Amino acid sequence: MYICIVYNIVMIVLFCIRLTILVPFIAYLCIYLNIETHIYTLIIQLNNNNNNNNNNNNKNNNNNNNNSSNNNNNNDNARYSCQKS
Repeated sequence: MYICIVYNIVMIVLFCIRLTILVPFIAYLCIYLNIETHIYTLIIQLNNNNNNNNNNNNKNNNNNNNNSSNNNNNNDNARYSCQKS
């Protein structure tokens, strides 16, 4: 009889400990991991955007360089044709 009462009390205490400690701890872990994965995906997205911007800037710089060299060639051709005539 006493063993049964003690057993029930121990089970109730363990159940309360499980509710008060384990459940919030697991919930905190889930929330923390979820936030962490969101942060990592944000960092990856920002990194990709930065790489895309750098690539676009490089393309624009190359285009500007090509345009300036084409303009120089056109100016040289114009000078040459004026001198020739």
